[in-house]
Amino acid sequence: MKAMFVHAWEKNPLLLGGLLLFLGILFALQTPWALAPFLLLLPFTPSKRFPLLLFLFLFPLPYLQITHTFPSSGTYLEGKFSSNQVTEIDRFSQGWTYRGTLKTKEGKLHATLYSPEPLNPNTTYQIKGIAQTKEGRFYRIKPLEPWRPLKRHISLTKWRFEQKKAIGKRIEKAVSQKKAAAFLKGLATGNLEDRTLREELSKLGVSHIMAISGFHFALITCFFHLLFRIFLPAKFEAVLLILVTTLYLLYIGDSPSVVRAYIALTLFFLGQILERPISPLNALGGALCFSCLINPVSATTVSFQLSFLATGGILLLYTPLDKTLQKWLPKLPLKEVLEKRFHTQLLYLFGALFREAFALSLAVHLSLCPLLLTYFHILSFNSLLYNLFFPFLASFALLLLLLGELFGPWLHTINGYYSSWLLKISEHPPLSLPNLYLETLSPWITALYLPLLLLTALLYKEHILQTRIETA
Repeated sequence: MKAMFVHAWEKNPLLLGGLLLFLGILFALQTPWALAPFLLLLPFTPSKRFPLLLFLFLFPLPYLQITHTFPSSGTYLEGKFSSNQVTEIDRFSQGWTYRGTLKTKEGKLHATLYSPEPLNPNTTYQIKGIAQTKEGRFYRIKPLEPWRPLKRHISLTKWRFEQKKAIGKRIEKAVSQKKAAAFLKGLATGNLEDRTLREELSKLGVSHIMAISGFHFALITCFFHLLFRIFLPAKFEAVLLILVTTLYLLYIGDSPSVVRAYIALTLFFLGQILERPISPLNALGGALCFSCLINPVSATTVSFQLSFLATGGILLLYTPLDKTLQKWLPKLPLKEVLEKRFHTQLLYLFGALFREAFALSLAVHLSLCPLLLTYFHILSFNSLLYNLFFPFLASFALLLLLLGELFGPWLHTINGYYSSWLLKISEHPPLSLPNLYLETLSPWITALYLPLLLLTALLYKEHILQTRIETA
């Protein structure tokens, strides 16, 4: 049995390396339960790679101590702050939040600061303030003195903020329906300002579509792939797709889900260019490695963990779940389907779409459920239901957004009517399922459940592969 696991890891070395780096970061940041997955996975890894695997797990400990500082809440801090994201807020009073890095004598930390006045995000500021813990190892800094500008630096933060504002204004001008405009602005910028709409989508368990992620990258990549493939050779198309996704990354920013999707797609396209294909699991592992090295502290955030876990769940669990569901909704050869009557073809198509959507939704939920219960103490069955079709319908709104930016705002107007119809589902859900509440779930349970799920899925994939080889 170990030989099958070793073969799986040898095919996906970046996945194993990324997992060990991730667990090492959590362990270095005083998360003791991260040791459980490491010890559970280790016996099923290549023995000859043990020194390297141990190094990957232990490397974050000295690295983070040298480069970062993690003060307790209430600590006085003084340092140089550079922002990489700015958000305008307008709730009870107008203001701006700036997210970036504060460099102190002790090391750097990731922080968010609030200012009632707009400041130049392309400027480094001297900050004196009090640290307040925000999420994981991220901090909110409460300034004690006005920000003192030090020097200008090259940054896309201001350009990115202005572009998002401009797109938002174009949508507001073209879309008369206020709620639909807020929804489309959220899809375009990743920032949903309408709190009522945010709550409605959250109750359905589909609020994740508003966060720029692999969902957006995949749709945009698919659109340009269909466009480029008509007149371009495969390698040149891959180069242009890397350029398109890079431009989209520069526009949208560097959130964990965005970086994951971008790196994974870039590795995939580079494999095409170099004629060295990379498996989706290995591409995901490469994205995990790069993300952990670029910004190791982000590994402590819920968004980072949910993003990688959901994608991994799809890649590992979708196929076996789809094959299981084929016992009730069988997959038929195309020739056999075409021989049936038209209404039978429609029924088969509907059944096939339902089977695939349910397998996809189930794969995500089986992966995320322990983490959701650990962090939020709630599991939404609405999410399992509405994720069968709502993201698919929302993808048309995203596609129309892209076309509207390319061919004119009149498409935004059409999109406004479509989005208004779509949002009636969230405003008045046709069916509302109960939630599962759990007051506490030990992180140790999650730390054991997830590696066991991973090992089971890898064993299944290797078993299927060996069966095909033996049959051939």
